[in-house]
Amino acid sequence: LIFFIVVLAEVNRAPFDMPEAEQELTAGYHAEYSGMKFALFFMAEYQKMIVMSMITATLFFGGYREPWFLQNTILSVDNFWFLGPVYLFIKVFLILFVMIWVRATWPRLRYDRLMALGWKIFLPLTLALCFITAVGILLAQSNPLYYWSIPVLSILSLLIATAVIYRDLTRRKINARV
Repeated sequence: LIFFIVVLAEVNRAPFDMPEAEQELTAGYHAEYSGMKFALFFMAEYQKMIVMSMITATLFFGGYREPWFLQNTILSVDNFWFLGPVYLFIKVFLILFVMIWVRATWPRLRYDRLMALGWKIFLPLTLALCFITAVGILLAQSNPLYYWSIPVLSILSLLIATAVIYRDLTRRKINARV
């Protein structure tokens, strides 16, 4: 989830599209270009979305491999090699759909809220999850009972994420600006 939110910010999609906020600027850099130059800028934004969707699909959704419910069936990549690109395309399409859906549903964040989200929530949460992952790797190398520690570390990760988000939400209510 953190990676997907960072991908949305990287490709300048709403709610993180500060450089081209149409409400604050008169069309941003779009006013400077027209015709083919504008088309190249516009296509580059969508190409960046496609590349980041491919990276997301490869890292977190198995890339060209079939979904778990199609493993060991006739529709496996092991049986038909040409199904690999089809599965990757479907995963990329679904991630692109979610990106466009998020842009259509969520409002744009103010700059101070965006910085608070990054520095007060995502950075501590990511550091805590990196620490928990390092502990899990150490347990895997030294502990014969490693398999029971996976659910424990997962629950610990969820508790830390919930605590960080809850702390920020309660602090925001107390220090809310009118």
